[in-house]
Amino acid sequence: MNKTDYIETALILYKNFKNFTTISLEFMCKREISELEFKEFIVSMKKIGFESKNKNTIKLIKINKNELILTYNFQLETKEPNEEYIFKKNKSSYSTQFLYKNTR
Repeated sequence: MNKTDYIETALILYKNFKNFTTISLEFMCKREISELEFKEFIVSMKKIGFESKNKNTIKLIKINKNELILTYNFQLETKEPNEEYIFKKNKSSYSTQFLYKNTR
């Protein structure tokens, strides 16, 4: 059994608003993962060559409730305080590019 079998899909998300685009890498999990698994995932990502040049935060979000569970500093592998989430009407457009789908 692979350490990351909980990952169901991986995708690149393009969020466009006016003349600005943000690009995010998102992973969807089959189940809720623990803080230890989240930290091990960050370490694994760094070992295979992922890096962050601009924004150093990586977040664990419960998407069905849009709830922020954990925030970590990607470079330091340390837990950070969660920011308060303020709901704003979404005026962005989105597009995605799928990278991986777990078929197990």
